[in-house]
Amino acid sequence: MHLQRFHPLAGITVVILVGGTLANFFTLEWHVAPLSYAISSLLLASPFAVLLFAHVTIARTWRRNVYLAVGSVLFIVPWLFISFAMRWFQGGWAGIAVGGAVLIALALGYLSLALLIGEK
Repeated sequence: MHLQRFHPLAGITVVILVGGTLANFFTLEWHVAPLSYAISSLLLASPFAVLLFAHVTIARTWRRNVYLAVGSVLFIVPWLFISFAMRWFQGGWAGIAVGGAVLIALALGYLSLALLIGEK
C-alpha cells in the first residue's frame, strides 16, 4: 500500500473526525469509565476514519480528495442520526456496535464508488 501526501482537503475529514469524536465523548451519558466513553466515541466516528484512511491511500488527485471531503460532510447526517439514537434509546454497547457497523458499511460503500473516479 502506497501512502499519498496529505492533501489539504483531507483536513476537512480530520476536523470532522476530531469534532465528532469529541462531541460524542462529552455528551454520551452512560456513567461508565472514561475509557468506555473514548472507545464508544471512536466507534461512532469510524466512518470519518475510513474516509481519512482513503485520503492517504487511494486519493492521488484532487478529484478523489474532493469526493472524499464531500463524503465526510455528507456523513455528518447518518452520524448524527446514530448518535441521537444512542442517546434516546440508550442502546449500550450492542447499539454502539450495530451503529458503528452500519456507519462503517456506509463509508465502505461510499469508498467503493470513489474507486470509480478516474485519475490521470
